[in-house]
Amino acid sequence: MQKKRRGEQEGAEKKRAEQERAEKKRVEQKRAEKKRVAQKRGERRREEPSRGENRAEKERREQSREGEKRAEQRRRTQRRREESREEQSREGESRAESVFSSDSH
Repeated sequence: MQKKRRGEQEGAEKKRAEQERAEKKRVEQKRAEKKRVAQKRGERRREEPSRGENRAEKERREQSREGEKRAEQRRRTQRRREESREEQSREGESRAESVFSSDSH
């Protein structure tokens, strides 16, 4: 009776050990596959920037675009100011001329 149980226990232990070995093998294969995939991805990453770099590049582009917009706005307002100054000076000259011409008559 005890021999039978001992045999069953040994058989169960052997099965368990075999299952553990098979599980370790599966885990190791998965790990190896992940490494291969990561290496492939790494090669691709060298060709293309990673997502984080894309985000940073996008932010830089947006900031430069905003800067360009602000600069364009400044140029427009500067142009308007210059045009209004020129127009005011022209109006001032024409008024002065009209005043001068009416004085001379």
